[in-house]
Amino acid sequence: MCQGKYSKAKVWMVPPLMALVAVVLVLVSLALCAGLYADPDDTFERSTFGAARRFNGSFGLLFHDTSFANSSRGDLAGDLQTKLSRLYTSSPALGRYFSHVEIFALRNGSSIPEYQLTFAFPEEQEELLDEFTLSREMVYNVLRQFLHEQKLQRGQNQSALYMEPASLELS
Repeated sequence: MCQGKYSKAKVWMVPPLMALVAVVLVLVSLALCAGLYADPDDTFERSTFGAARRFNGSFGLLFHDTSFANSSRGDLAGDLQTKLSRLYTSSPALGRYFSHVEIFALRNGSSIPEYQLTFAFPEEQEELLDEFTLSREMVYNVLRQFLHEQKLQRGQNQSALYMEPASLELS
């Protein structure tokens, strides 16, 4: 038998070695799964979205800059459409279904915009989406949360255009 320096393994070395092998196996497995797994919810084909759901709403605006308040209705409508589009497109829950927003009226001298949100989705998921993800409450709460966050940041970042959370209506 070999009597060299490294020929005899100590009994106490076996459990740490087994633990190290187990950790390496787990890490390799996780790396393989992460690289090979594709979440079916992350891939969708918008062309298969044959159903649509529309919501109409309005909210009040406050202007902190008189030049902004005097801007044209087209500019104001475009700014609001951009703001609402970014909001709903970036929503983790609603982003994949959001189609577009249209500002179709500005009442009371441009201080109350009326808008329509359109969401598209697969027809086979209509019942489930109508009840939960694309329910009036979900769409309303995403915008309401944004408006309340805007209100909290109002003192830090004084925007020329401010949407009043208490005035939000959605049907």
